[in-house]
Amino acid sequence: MRSFILLCLIGFSLLMSGGSQFAYAGDSPEGHIDKAKKRLAPAKVSPVTAGKVRYEVIPFGIDRGFSQDSGIIRAVNVTSGAELWTLQLFEIAKDTDMEADKLEDYIVQLKMLNGKLIANTERGKRFVVDINKREIIGSK
Repeated sequence: MRSFILLCLIGFSLLMSGGSQFAYAGDSPEGHIDKAKKRLAPAKVSPVTAGKVRYEVIPFGIDRGFSQDSGIIRAVNVTSGAELWTLQLFEIAKDTDMEADKLEDYIVQLKMLNGKLIANTERGKRFVVDINKREIIGSK
């Protein structure tokens, strides 16, 4: 009898809440956010420093006026904290059949190699940046 009452209470709770705590596997009905489709924020990438300049990933480029959130780095003066320059490493092709956040390809690693900045993305792209010229000199 207890299990029947407990089952009824759970059912009533779900009915009253509209089941909103559950994510839908397919297209979400009107008024519901499909939590299964939402992408997590990008992980923080460790900056690298060369001389008096720190190179960092800008995680949300749109907030800074760029046309996309991912693929953007910046150089910062270590002493003053002033931003020296920014560089967008690639452009994301807008695909109307796919959600914008699924098109992003976030940088997951920065490292220095022979005086060049290497940026690797979550989809396996690699960009080599000449930090003195502020330009991409190689990609894969």
